Amino acid sequence: MAEAAAVWGVDLPIVIAIYLIVIMYIGYYSYRRRIGVTVKDFFMASKLLGYVVLGIGLFATIASGNTFVGYSAKAYRAGLYFLVAPAFYVSILVGLMILGAKLIPIALRRGYVTPGDFFKDRFGSRSLMLFLIALMFWGTFVQFFEQSIAMGYIGEVTSAGYIPYAVSAAIFMAVVLFVMLLGGFRGTALANFIMGTVMIAAMLGVLFGIIPILGGANALASLANNAKLAAKLAPQSPTFAYGWASTIVLVMFGVLCYYQIWMFVVAAKDFKTLRRQYIFTPAIYTVVPTIFVIMGLIGLAVFPGLSKMESERIVPLLVNEAARRSAVGYVLGELTYVSVISATLSTAAAVIFALGMVLSKDIYAKFINPAASERRIINVSRVIMVLLAILGYVIVMTPKFTLWRWVELKFEVGMQAVPPLLLGLYIPWVNAKGAWAGSVIGFIIAVGLALSGHVKIYGIHAGVIGFIVNLLIVLLVSYLTRKPEEVEAASKIIMAR
Repeated sequence: MAEAAAVWGVDLPIVIAIYLIVIMYIGYYSYRRRIGVTVKDFFMASKLLGYVVLGIGLFATIASGNTFVGYSAKAYRAGLYFLVAPAFYVSILVGLMILGAKLIPIALRRGYVTPGDFFKDRFGSRSLMLFLIALMFWGTFVQFFEQSIAMGYIGEVTSAGYIPYAVSAAIFMAVVLFVMLLGGFRGTALANFIMGTVMIAAMLGVLFGIIPILGGANALASLANNAKLAAKLAPQSPTFAYGWASTIVLVMFGVLCYYQIWMFVVAAKDFKTLRRQYIFTPAIYTVVPTIFVIMGLIGLAVFPGLSKMESERIVPLLVNEAARRSAVGYVLGELTYVSVISATLSTAAAVIFALGMVLSKDIYAKFINPAASERRIINVSRVIMVLLAILGYVIVMTPKFTLWRWVELKFEVGMQAVPPLLLGLYIPWVNAKGAWAGSVIGFIIAVGLALSGHVKIYGIHAGVIGFIVNLLIVLLVSYLTRKPEEVEAASKIIMAR
């Protein structure tokens, strides 16, 4: 920590403190802008947020602290082949379009707020609904777990070790809770919009400021002269390529298991609102991850020989180095740290809010107290958010995996809920029997292969294998067990316009 203290002065904690106060004010402002105490307003901001706020807010939710820290670390370890990372992000946009094109008009007509609303209405099975939202819960909660890890790194570096991890994490969590509990989805989305804007500005600063200070093209060129490091710039085996293709599928469909993705999609006023986001989101989703990859490759030149877990800190190491070399690097380094905090807080806020929303409306209101008033449901969701935040805070953080491995694990399980979701939106004869058979077998395959040590087969993730089998079984079993009356009822739901 003495090394970090030599780089950053007291101005960095002051800048961060001011920034956190601004984020908290957004929660208060959102509270003042509420339209009554209703589930629709608290959980969806009464569908009044514009496409720019939703688009950048959704980006901030997806680009987590793990992304800012873990992607560069993975590029450090994988080399040039990780330039496929932008394809992961663009694939997310493809998945969102597939989901939103059918979900938004149906949700508007049927009044859906949560995934459980759709599963129960579409398949008529409360037990199936519980199983599918449990799969989605895993993916969503691990996303929060990742933010807790990222908070540990951030608190350690930005305070130069003077503020203990426990205190730093508590401060961050308090800010998140304040925004969510007071401002609801409106506050969460507006805060994410501000934080997403900061993240984009910081990435431009990294691209045009920090990377040149660290040597830019010259640093990358030097890798080719190092025989050991040059291997990471060379083409890899076909199995390696299959692995990255598998990862694209994993991310494209795995991200749809997030509760918070559902939340941002159904909050759109109409499908046009989602479609208009694509005016600017493809550029953001392409450029930002590319910058992460470049940083990881430059890290190979500036800090060669780091171990796997040491490489997880490559972004702080590079930012600190840029700050040492230049006054401009120092200022941009502060902005970068604020952006990492933004990425972490924005994702943590959206995740905890979405978890509280689903658990209160799909579990409490559907099973425990069906007669609960809207105010009661909102208050229960607030209690759940606090409990989840406390749970996340007290979890002992001794990561046995890299942040990138956590990305894979959450998607491999969570994505087994996606075939019933997407097929149920598009095909009327897909039924509960098929959804049960596919999701259970897909889950068993994904978890069974992972536990047996077969994380990948010929480079293909266990979760992707389970997903493909899941998809085929849903279609086959549903087709063989379809009933005319069920198909007619389903058609009335999914043909909503």
